Amino acid sequence: MKKYFLIVLILQLALVSCDPDDAVYSDGNFVAFTDANRSVITALDIDDNFTLDVSIALPVNNETTINLDVEDGTAALGTNFNLPSTVTIPAGETRVTVQGTLLQSDGGNDEEDENVISFSVSLGENTANLPVGIGDAGSRTKTVNIVQVSNCPTPFYEWVGDLNVEDVGEGTSSGTGNLNAGFDCDVLIVDNNLPGIASPSNTNYQLIFTPGPGGSESGTVEIDPTVAREDIELQSGEVVDGVYEGFGFYDSTTGEITINYVFNAVLDGEVLGAFWEGTNVITLVD
Repeated sequence: MKKYFLIVLILQLALVSCDPDDAVYSDGNFVAFTDANRSVITALDIDDNFTLDVSIALPVNNETTINLDVEDGTAALGTNFNLPSTVTIPAGETRVTVQGTLLQSDGGNDEEDENVISFSVSLGENTANLPVGIGDAGSRTKTVNIVQVSNCPTPFYEWVGDLNVEDVGEGTSSGTGNLNAGFDCDVLIVDNNLPGIASPSNTNYQLIFTPGPGGSESGTVEIDPTVAREDIELQSGEVVDGVYEGFGFYDSTTGEITINYVFNAVLDGEVLGAFWEGTNVITLVD
């Protein structure tokens, strides 16, 4: 058990419950990409394919064929990827998934210093003559970023997806692993309460991977000091931040990231002491 007797935490949690709003469209039928508010999707070049979901607001009696208009960017159709030119929604149905294929190319756009290449795909005309899209641009056009993680020094991308995060001796919880906003090599963003404390202020931690001397399959992982919870009141009356930092190792053969961490009390940049120490073991959900 963590040594909670070291401090008294005065936790003020605001719980807000609300029902999701149902979108109601009164302007007739239309076709669109799903996840309309997401105009950019990400694919990794180590994967074989990527998917796009296309939907029709209301089912119709005949199948609806929709053109997919591709605009090459730094990624080129037939060189870096393949994608069908049309998609068909069967009669009476409202959604279909289009599968694109990622290609391995020997030159051109996949240089080591260019870790992201991209293209866009838009919905064109359809056989039902329905309007295309709604207010969100992502309902009509998607930009697809192909992140060339195969060029990166470490296999950090193997932990992108749903994760199991064990706080050794305290239990296991769910998390996710993601690329950072810049799609940088060897940087994994883990979304989880790593120090094991309810945190309304932050659950995102940046893991920096460094290959070991024996090669890229194993190496070190570092997490810089990260505020996990603000405004923790001590028995002394001081109000501090709870700051997580850790150092450990990754092993792509076992699929484990092991982080030895310390959860510190920090006041104005000064570490007053440790609330507790622990170990996180992170694995990808099978």
